Amino acid sequence: AHQPAADGLVADDLKHALGELRQLAGHRHDDRQQRLGQDGQHRIGGGQLAKMTAAAAAQLGCEVVIFERSQEFPAHSVDTQSIIGDWNDPDQLMRFAGLAHAVSLENEFVDVRALRALESAGIAVVPSAASLALVQDKLEQKYTFQKAGLPVVEFADAPDPASIAKFGFPCVL
Repeated sequence: AHQPAADGLVADDLKHALGELRQLAGHRHDDRQQRLGQDGQHRIGGGQLAKMTAAAAAQLGCEVVIFERSQEFPAHSVDTQSIIGDWNDPDQLMRFAGLAHAVSLENEFVDVRALRALESAGIAVVPSAASLALVQDKLEQKYTFQKAGLPVVEFADAPDPASIAKFGFPCVL
């Protein structure tokens, strides 16, 4: 039997993220010669969301450090610093995160085990590894939304072709 995620998981992450944003907004600074990432935002992934977030953070006077897998990425066009490496490698991720009081994610493609290692080391990860695991498991995500009273489309577990046929067509896998 499928066990839905703990109640309040997503809400707790949203509250934590809002608290982080409020804290960043209160830490305006002009000295851009500070130690890498101090009083800044650290983001894993440098795509379009990171680009928009970095632009907004710059308006608040915050520095943004991006941990990306390649030299070219959308957020590079914003005034950000970057570290290039493998964000699924817990050792590389730990070195990056060691420069920060908190790390945020640009996408859901980061290995949850690597994020759990950061959390175990006392580094705040927003959203949490548990929330990311929920996002990566679409069935778990739907059960959680349904349990929270949010509208979801009709869905079912589809571990094999017979389950899909039983659900009926058309369907999206």
